[in-house]
Amino acid sequence: LIITTEYNQVPQYIKIEHLPNKTAYFTGDSFDDDGLSVTLYSSLELKVFNLSIPVIGELITKELTTADFDVSTPDMDTPGTKTITVTHTATGKTTSFPITVTNTDVIAASVSTAPTKLVYDRNEAIDVAGGKIKYFLNDGDSYEIPMNVSNVTISTDNDEDDQKAPDEVGPAVVTVTYTHSA
Repeated sequence: LIITTEYNQVPQYIKIEHLPNKTAYFTGDSFDDDGLSVTLYSSLELKVFNLSIPVIGELITKELTTADFDVSTPDMDTPGTKTITVTHTATGKTTSFPITVTNTDVIAASVSTAPTKLVYDRNEAIDVAGGKIKYFLNDGDSYEIPMNVSNVTISTDNDEDDQKAPDEVGPAVVTVTYTHSA
């Protein structure tokens, strides 16, 4: 009588050992899984004839390479907590972790360069050419862009038409309202 036995590794689960370097993002950022470390945990089973007998003991671990698993791609255009799923390609075992995506909001804006033309005749159309707006985002970035009719609204003390200079002679307050589009 010949008895054949063999040991097999049976995958049990995968576990994230180290989260990616970055888990907090702003809308529009690209997800980056650099730094993600995943381990496969397997048990042993003894196979005798056609019977599989689990071997009780510690699990066997194997650190996976990035080629061994897939990482889901989250929607980075909407704010919220996103669940990233990691799947071991050979076994289909999965685990997950959260990331946070928050809005990139303009928190301040200022006129950094006044428009070229600053003196107007009464009721003349206001020209914002040459002007620049600097805006600051909650992610710490700031940008300077040219003023134009699509990103600023002009308001004056002229009740008839805010896009024209006031109808009174003398200095006037002109308010520039910036509209940011992501």
